[in-house]
Amino acid sequence: MILYHNDQRHQRGLGWSRYVAAVVTCAGAISCHAPAQGPVNPLVGRWELNVARSHYGGGAEPRRHELFVCEAVRGVVRCTTTSVRPDGRKVVAAFAARDDGTPGTVRGLDDVDEIRLTRVDRSIVDATFRYRGQPTFAYRAIRATDGGSLTVVSVDPVTRAVLRSVIVYDAR
Repeated sequence: MILYHNDQRHQRGLGWSRYVAAVVTCAGAISCHAPAQGPVNPLVGRWELNVARSHYGGGAEPRRHELFVCEAVRGVVRCTTTSVRPDGRKVVAAFAARDDGTPGTVRGLDDVDEIRLTRVDRSIVDATFRYRGQPTFAYRAIRATDGGSLTVVSVDPVTRAVLRSVIVYDAR
């Protein structure tokens, strides 16, 4: 907004200093109530599987319990997943990658040796897992606006078409 001394508000008797104070107060209120920029990456946080809200499509092994913990260190997202499968097995897997699509490392998963994270926007990141250069599975992770949950939707690793698994984590 461009302010002119001869603005109609001034001519209606609202003093210039009161008008400027009102504009500054309103601008301050807008900036104070603007949403926070969010974390470095939507995955960052401590997430616990919400079993009741999650469902698994073809090929995905269900979990009884899962904790997914991610942090960002110097631009690298480091995540560890600790899960308990239906038969009681405990599986621990981890990855580390930048969210610019460059290859990152994966450990603890059979037939997966690489991940590529691509940041879509401040609340969405795409992950594609590979083995020996070939894509094996992928997901899109969406962080809720309030930061209270993370929804992971399985997608085709090549076409990005939505598949059947939807996994929901609650912030802890």
